Amino acid sequence: MRYLFLITFVFTFQISNSQNISGLQAQKDLCKMVQWVKEVHYNPFLISDSVMFQKAYDYKYQLYGQKDSVSLNSFTLDAMQLLAMLNDAHTSINLISKPLIPGLKENEFWNIPLTFHPNHGIQISTERDATKLIQSINGVPVEELYYQSMMCFGGNENFRREISQSLFFPIYLHLAEIHAPYNVLFSDGSKRIIEQGVDINEMLKTFGAKKEPYTFQIIQGNIGLLSYNSCENSKDFKSFLSTTFKEISEKGLETLIIDIRQNTGGNSILNDMLLAYVTEKPYRQSAGRYWKVSAHFKEIIQQKRYVKLWGKSFVKKYVEAPNHSILKEDEYALVLPKRPRDYFSGQSILLIGPMTFSSANFLADAVDTYNLMPLAGTPTGENTNDFGEQITLELPQSKLELQVSIAYDIGADGESNRIETVDPTVYADTNVIQVALQYLSEFK
Repeated sequence: MRYLFLITFVFTFQISNSQNISGLQAQKDLCKMVQWVKEVHYNPFLISDSVMFQKAYDYKYQLYGQKDSVSLNSFTLDAMQLLAMLNDAHTSINLISKPLIPGLKENEFWNIPLTFHPNHGIQISTERDATKLIQSINGVPVEELYYQSMMCFGGNENFRREISQSLFFPIYLHLAEIHAPYNVLFSDGSKRIIEQGVDINEMLKTFGAKKEPYTFQIIQGNIGLLSYNSCENSKDFKSFLSTTFKEISEKGLETLIIDIRQNTGGNSILNDMLLAYVTEKPYRQSAGRYWKVSAHFKEIIQQKRYVKLWGKSFVKKYVEAPNHSILKEDEYALVLPKRPRDYFSGQSILLIGPMTFSSANFLADAVDTYNLMPLAGTPTGENTNDFGEQITLELPQSKLELQVSIAYDIGADGESNRIETVDPTVYADTNVIQVALQYLSEFK
């Protein structure tokens, strides 16, 4: 199982925390954050530069020492950008940490989707100013804002770009204290004032974050489109699959598109449930996993949530292992799918993209490695060998939640040194469904 901190905002807390911490508190939390990461992360500098990281840390630490107070929003961005230097998108600050909730609930947000075109600028994607290039927002160059928002996430550039333009940019503006009224200057010299923003729920809806975890529809009269947007809730997913494939069978559909372009992960067991309906080939989603053993996490791992997640046997094994050692789970066995009722024997194709991440990347990797079906779209947002299995630690001064990877997953092919994304069989960055169907039609 792999989990990504993104992106579900559920506001159920009633909190009245101060939105500032002292410079000394910021120093203490920054120090504790780095200490914990070095202790519990599988290998924080496996694919990052430790010297550059230390320089960035030293700079922020000294800067905080010169300040009486630091805003919580500013500290959050600093912490996210420092952690992003590790190139691990699973290690970051939880954006729904309790101290951040009041600001997210009470403020208004930018609500206009943007599209970033490398070397060509940033343009509005929809509504009245669609296709117009933006030069600045509230006097700040928009390319600088966009770049800084991308720098808040680890992972490959495609993922960082996509997460910024698809959701995080409005949250970045909020954390950077850029709020309505928004004074927008376009590259052609024209201007626009946006007097008000929208609440967090409306913003998330506009940016597509509030999606059903899985849906099914019939398109073009006889083609099934299964949108698998989140690997969550195995009981509900089992019921969804049973109903969906019964409908596919009853209506005699012979083509199925499975879309995981917006799936950022969850429980990879759900992938096995889905694949059982479309393949009888043996496969595996991962070849193995390496766990970092730390004294600090030994004090935490026996909590109920971790025992439930990994099981009593593993927890016991972890606690008994030497500190700083690596627990290796090598050569995961192949999954042998059991053919369910309403098994689908027609043509199927998997749609992938830069937001295909974590457990969804597991699925794409398995499909690609074992040739279970063709893939269409653009490369996934994560390498097949990458960090995973987050734990949550609360920073003592700010009370922000630090999420850290403690494991390293090996891709389905078992090549532990291969640093590559999952690439599509047929590339398409626009009209992906039509390209996928055209590709399938060539093999009928």
